[in-house]
Amino acid sequence: MNIKYIGHSCFLITINNIKILLDPFITNNPLSKMGVLDVKPDVILLTHDHHDHLGDAIEISKHSGAEIITIFDLAQELNKFHVPTIGGNLGGTIDYKGISFTFVKAEHSSNKGVPVGFIIRYDQRSIYFAGDTNVFLDMKIIKDLYAPEIVMLPIDGRFNMGPKEACYALNLLKPKIVIPMHYDTFEVLKYTPENLREEMELQNIPSKLIVFDILEEKDL
Repeated sequence: MNIKYIGHSCFLITINNIKILLDPFITNNPLSKMGVLDVKPDVILLTHDHHDHLGDAIEISKHSGAEIITIFDLAQELNKFHVPTIGGNLGGTIDYKGISFTFVKAEHSSNKGVPVGFIIRYDQRSIYFAGDTNVFLDMKIIKDLYAPEIVMLPIDGRFNMGPKEACYALNLLKPKIVIPMHYDTFEVLKYTPENLREEMELQNIPSKLIVFDILEEKDL
């Protein structure tokens, strides 16, 4: 599996030559160093419809043909733009070319439908992309059901959990690896990965913290 960080909460994950684009906020993203035409995913995962997550999903889908997987209500709205969508809901799973995407709870807000996170599974591996969220006790259920080895958590402390709450989440999820996201993009976002590192050390969290530079790729 290859993970490329595009900025904010946008990642491109490649699994068995399938390119999965997460929350494609690119054009108006101050951290972005690429254009929407540079991204040609097979499928797009959308956690909710806020502008910094929905982003360029429609344009990218139109030029690439990528199907958009998202909560049913938002999928219905996106159909008005004549893009291919696959709608689902909490607890449901979409199977796509040997990869499964399961909708899980997120504690946030959204205009169309509820916000979600995704569990991405393939070849006995499991990744949890939390989207925008606070920590919540049902993360223990996510751990029990899906045992994600990699979790991708927001850490900004303004619109989502901060480092202290993220460490509480890590104690519930017990992943091998944590990848922070949703930081540095705007001035109001309070915390950085270094703040998370300090809190993890303070709380003796054993998970490995992996931080990406913009457009950096890692094989995990």
